[in-house]
Amino acid sequence: MRPVRRLCILAACLALCAAGFAAPSASIEKVFVWPVECHVCDPGFQHWVIYPHGDVTVVYANGAKAQITHCGTCRAANVSPDHKTVGWLTGDAHVEGEHGETILLTTDLALYRGDSVFRVIHRDAFIHAWRFCSGGRQVAIASGPPRDIRFYTLYDVASGRLLASQQRWVEGEEITPPWAQGLAE
Repeated sequence: MRPVRRLCILAACLALCAAGFAAPSASIEKVFVWPVECHVCDPGFQHWVIYPHGDVTVVYANGAKAQITHCGTCRAANVSPDHKTVGWLTGDAHVEGEHGETILLTTDLALYRGDSVFRVIHRDAFIHAWRFCSGGRQVAIASGPPRDIRFYTLYDVASGRLLASQQRWVEGEEITPPWAQGLAE
């Protein structure tokens, strides 16, 4: 894991400890990414329209809010269907995007429950999209080069174990497993 990613995950844990905010049993109502002004992404291009990145904030069922990251390199945050786990994509490098713009290269999926990040799933390729499956017990990931989804992978949330993997294209035919439906849209 790269040092910047480690710092981002450590900062998320320390921010909650420093604030004295811990809600291990609280239900998470929603999560959002508060965009930051990126000094690397193209200043004339509104990167937050296509690949917004910033800091993750959770909103609990009791109305309490907590900013759980402070690195500015997070995007695509989601809450699990059971409202216990939050996940987001993060990265620490920038590449040229589909439209010639500079975008954040997200290669990690961070998973947060209770008051800390408990799992980071790393891919050796850009993660285009992801979602919770099986009531929040699994995550499906679509990854590949920045301009093309080439692989679908399914992971167990509790263990981080790879459960399934499927190439998107096999002998010229597009194949999408049931658990990856909707990730390529």
